[in-house]
Parts: sequence; structure tokens; C-alpha cells
Amino acid sequence: MDALEAAIAADPDAREGYLVLGDWLQERGDPRGELIAIGAELAKSPFDAAMQRNHAAHLAAHPELLGPLQGCLDVVTELDWYCGFIRGCRVAYTKDRFNAPSPARRKPGDLEDVAIADVIGWLLDDPAPGRFLQHLVVGLVRQDANQYDTITEVLARRPRPTLRSLTLGDFARDECELNWSDLGDLSRLWAAVPELERLVLRGGTMGLGGIQLPVLQELTTITGGLDAGSARAIADAEWPALTKLSLQYGPESDAGFDAIAPLLAGAHLPRLRHLGITNFGDTDAVCEALPRAAILPRLAVLDLSMGTMSEAGLAALLRDAGKLAHLERIELDDNYLPATARARLAAVLPNVRFGTQRELDDGEQRHASAFE
Repeated sequence: MDALEAAIAADPDAREGYLVLGDWLQERGDPRGELIAIGAELAKSPFDAAMQRNHAAHLAAHPELLGPLQGCLDVVTELDWYCGFIRGCRVAYTKDRFNAPSPARRKPGDLEDVAIADVIGWLLDDPAPGRFLQHLVVGLVRQDANQYDTITEVLARRPRPTLRSLTLGDFARDECELNWSDLGDLSRLWAAVPELERLVLRGGTMGLGGIQLPVLQELTTITGGLDAGSARAIADAEWPALTKLSLQYGPESDAGFDAIAPLLAGAHLPRLRHLGITNFGDTDAVCEALPRAAILPRLAVLDLSMGTMSEAGLAALLRDAGKLAHLERIELDDNYLPATARARLAAVLPNVRFGTQRELDDGEQRHASAFE
């Protein structure tokens, strides 16, 4: 069985490996074998209503196929099944779980409190139904302590060769303030996810360490305070496959322009097409450097939104507007550009999008837009 599962892990989109495993399981009376057969047909005709009903009925008849996850379907949502296994899902804590009664007061059918890290373990680790998971979104971890160290520990405790996309920190503001969440030390995660293609990190703090993600295509950070160490880790890493890099820095960031300069040099970003240096405290300095930046000719999209750009930064872009004319889109939303200045730039660069701009109150200093 190990060899059969290894074949699937090597190409998790190919149906053939699942079908071989399904036959092997059916010969041994394992109900997952039939689920694989149904799922393989459903993969060929995903909108076949009869096949969808067969899939749901087989799962209902064999709750053991979900294991402990059967009692956590309020926590594990947006399930995407493929050939008998969960291919993608969202895992997030709920208020109902947080408010679950104590064991002494619990009645039959009441929810019990549950650790999101345990749920992810049940999802991913043998003989779990998500052991070939490709897409994982992790929302709130706890109502009272939204920290992701335990999530990283579970993800990193064994290789996850099928994981293609990962989002950490997918929660709404009414669930938790962004700057109250901590993604913790993520450096131990990188070795476990060698095939990761898309990564979204959203939290008040995060530690990235030495990043090694050789096939990553898209990286997004959303934060009000990207620390200098993490900013340098991103700038210094090798990114042979990266095409989109969207970074929020934030008013609480201690990363200065020296953390931006390697990105503009582009030595580690041979395929980059979309560069976002957003929510940054010195956008004017970025504008000054951009016309001479080696990365600029490779880009199709430049995003400097949520920053501190003033007329000085706009003047720097105007001086060398011809070097930005090839860009498909320049995002300058949520800066400090008055209408007259915007009109001057728009006259020579019609690819600019200004969105809504901020105005300074008396005595106010320009600052990056999002604290949280």
C-alpha cells in the first residue's frame, strides 16, 4: 500500500494512481475503494447530479471514512473531494466550539471543544481522508489565543509532498484583530512543503527564517508589522519560480528601504511579473529607486497601494515615466496624492489606478495605511 500511495503523492492530479489503490482496497473490503471508484467517475463529470448523490450516500453509509472528522464538519468546511480523498478544505475554529459546555454539563449531541491542530492532524495523517491534500486554508485557531505554532508543528512533522496552496490566518476582523494573531516560527515548515505553489500569510507577527520554496509561484503577506528579519528573509531567498510577490509591511514594521532594495535588484526573482510593496512607510523612496531598478522591465503589475506616497514620489515617477509605460497596471490606491498631482501622472501613464487617496489632518504625519 505504501508504494501505491507514493505513486499518488508523486502526481496527485492523475486518476490512474487512485484507481489502482481503489481496486486494491475493494479486494480487501475497504469501503474507501468504492468511494475512489465513485469519485473517479465524478472527476470526469463533476456536475453529474446522480453521481454526486452516490458520493454523498456512500459517505453517509460509511462515516468511518471520515474518522474523527465526522464530528468536526462545522470546523472542516468547503470540502473538495477528489477520487475518494479530500483534495481541499478550510479548517477554522468556531464560536460554538469555544462556548461548548464543560464535560460535566454536556448533554448528548452537544459540541465538545476541539483543538484545530488536532483536527488538521486527523485530516492529514494516516489513515486520514486528506492525506493527499493539495489546498488548505486555516482560519481562526482559538477565540482567546489565535496563535499558529501548533498548526505549524502538525504540518511540519512529516513531508507534505502533495500540498500546493496554503493560507494561514483566514479570519474576519469580528473574529480577531489581525495584530492579536501570531503565526509564530514558520521556518520549520518549509522543508515539509517542497511542492508548495501558493502561500498566503496573514497575521500580526510572523517569523520566516531561511525560506526554501523552490517551486512557489505566489507569495502574499498581510500584516501591520512585518519585522525586519522576515522582510530580509523574503528579500534574500532564492525564488526561481515566483511570479507574484505581494508584501504588506505596515506602520509597526521596522523594515526600512534596505529590505526593499534586494527586491528591486531582482537577482533572486528571475520570473517575477507582479510586485507589491504595500502598506510601506517610505513609498517615496521606492518611487525614487524604481526607474533604475533591474526588476522593473520584467514586471507587468506594480502595486504601491496603502503606502505613504506623496507628490515627491509622484514627481520621481514622472521624471522617468517612459520606463513605466510597459506596465499593464500601476496600483497607487490609498496613498497621499492630491487630485492635481494625480491628473499630471494620469496624463502620461494611463495604466495608473489611484483608487481613494487619504488627506492629512493638521499636524498628522504620513503613515502606512493598515495597522491591523
